[in-house]
Amino acid sequence: MTALECIRRGLGLHSLDLANYFIDHGIPFSTISYLRPSSQGLNRGPRFVGSLLGRRPNGYTFNLADYAVYTTIRDSYLLSHLNACAALCAGGIVARLAREVMSNVTVLSGPTEAALNGEEKVLTSGDDHFCDDTIPPEVMDLICGVYEVESRQRGELIHCFIFCL
Repeated sequence: MTALECIRRGLGLHSLDLANYFIDHGIPFSTISYLRPSSQGLNRGPRFVGSLLGRRPNGYTFNLADYAVYTTIRDSYLLSHLNACAALCAGGIVARLAREVMSNVTVLSGPTEAALNGEEKVLTSGDDHFCDDTIPPEVMDLICGVYEVESRQRGELIHCFIFCL
């Protein structure tokens, strides 16, 4: 479908044009690169546990201050973590929110050094290994404004989007 869209739009064959189009229109894509043989198997797995925005008690009413804290934390993360460029590649709402803070240029240079060292997503095709940056689920929740909220039953949590304001 994506290839057909590119042909229909007459985007040309240059990867920069394609990446810019995908980012601007929220279409998911990857910036895979060949993985150096010496770095295979270094994938460290998830780095985060729990909600990065925190937990709120049952019945909590979100307000504009919560929204301001959310946007500050989100923007800070996106601007300070090298692998955050993967948010622009994720497409959909995640890419749209990341575009508010990040430039398309952050993606155009390909995977980060961490990905090239095998510390991010590793893809295999036959004997060849490729890598790309990835965004852990907790960071996706951070970008989308997901807070943990205690339910009425003790110990259970539900997820609440700040956009529900």
